[in-house]
Amino acid sequence: MGNPARATYVDAQLYAMLQAVQKRMARDPGWQVVARGRDWLCPYCGEIGFSEYDPQKAPRRVLKHLVQECPHWGEEVGTRFSVRQLQVKARRLEIEDLLRTSRAWRLTDATGSWYCPYCAEATSVMWRPDAGSPSPPAEDVHAHLETCPANRDGHEPYPADFLSAIIHDVDKYRQYVVAVRCRMEREPAWREADSQGRWICPKCHQALPGVNMTETAQPLALAPLRIARHLMDGCKSGVAGTPAEVAAPSKAAPDERAPEGSRAPTETQLERAREIVRKALPSQAPVVEGYDIQYLYRPAPDVGGTFYDFFYLSPEHVGIVIGGMPSRGIEGALIISSVRKLLKLHAQHHRSPAEVLRRTNKDVTGEFDTHTLVTIVYALLDARSATLTYARAGHTSPLLFNPQDEPPFRQLGGKGIALGLQAGPTFDQAIEDLPVRLRHGDSLVLYTAGVTEARNAADQRYGVERLGAALAAAGRAPAAALNQRILDDLTGFLGAAPQTEDITLVCVRCD
Repeated sequence: MGNPARATYVDAQLYAMLQAVQKRMARDPGWQVVARGRDWLCPYCGEIGFSEYDPQKAPRRVLKHLVQECPHWGEEVGTRFSVRQLQVKARRLEIEDLLRTSRAWRLTDATGSWYCPYCAEATSVMWRPDAGSPSPPAEDVHAHLETCPANRDGHEPYPADFLSAIIHDVDKYRQYVVAVRCRMEREPAWREADSQGRWICPKCHQALPGVNMTETAQPLALAPLRIARHLMDGCKSGVAGTPAEVAAPSKAAPDERAPEGSRAPTETQLERAREIVRKALPSQAPVVEGYDIQYLYRPAPDVGGTFYDFFYLSPEHVGIVIGGMPSRGIEGALIISSVRKLLKLHAQHHRSPAEVLRRTNKDVTGEFDTHTLVTIVYALLDARSATLTYARAGHTSPLLFNPQDEPPFRQLGGKGIALGLQAGPTFDQAIEDLPVRLRHGDSLVLYTAGVTEARNAADQRYGVERLGAALAAAGRAPAAALNQRILDDLTGFLGAAPQTEDITLVCVRCD
């Protein structure tokens, strides 16, 4: 017969342990992490202790897991895994479920590049549904999400229909480029130019600005990219959206030809572009001890091509970006997104802003699908040495303001040309690092052409002098107030005139 005293002792011990588990689960967040709404994560081993979580039954199931299954549970006090680690584990499990079941998480373009639902961009994650793998590779997806700005900023993921529309446009564009390149290689009619050397579209018979057929390197390199975009979005001949129809003879009669210029983006395209820009731009400025960093962004109604960005490179180093391009709509939004990713990638490995721009330019030269170029100022703030070093690629020069100076502001210099215009030594030698030693009360202001090039109803330009005067009137105000003062002054200057360009400001103030 068994020993009744022993049985009573064991029962009492298990009851005491159950009571202890109940208290821990009620008070300790590390014991409360449930993945996918059903899987309890053990704070000792970090694995799924049991599934089908029920709050009433959970304490007994937790105790059973600890006593019979957990390889790491013992008498030690506290948890082996932090709440944050367990929450990350839970999120990874949820994403793996989404990769298996959600359409929005299983979308790729024709090349097999997986599209992230947060940033709506093609990633380095490759997956072909017909190649045998049931879902996109989870580890590669997790690696992308760790560096995805939209995911880190807490943005909601895009719906599947939105992503599908973007991918459709990208695939369609890629097919157009191939078709155009083949036509240009085989048919003289696809290489004709006007008296200024501009390519003439065989469909609408209009000259295309930005495609110069007299430049020996352009016709079979950059030109097909720009021509494909023209045929998709700007051609007035009524060309439909398949590569086969690109080659079809134009049916437009001479009197039906539209005037030269690009068709405005549709409202649907603009809405997509607005959403891409909204989710891609940072939702808050970086916090750096001793500095006040603030931004102000007011987009134009038709979605211009300006952007800003911040990224932490170390506890003392913060990268600051402002840039722009005249392209509108989804095309500009996608190009900007690509450039921002390249800048951040190279900034992780190089402390020289000029070198970051050189490497980014090397990546994008010859790849732009537009006849405009990207201008950028990239600055690196070193909080420890109170130095901000910047390099400019064709963008407007920063302004340095201090109310105690006379005059209180001055426009900084620096040579540089826009990204994508020249590759190799020409660009590399035109870019330089320019260090600025920041003193107490100094404010460095970065801005886009939407500020200084804005014009009122009398066709007067706002200009750098008015910008500096607005700063001087603000005096010792903090960075956010300086930005707001500029916007208020600019708004008053414009009066009834419409805002035609994005207004973007970034102010770095040394407190």
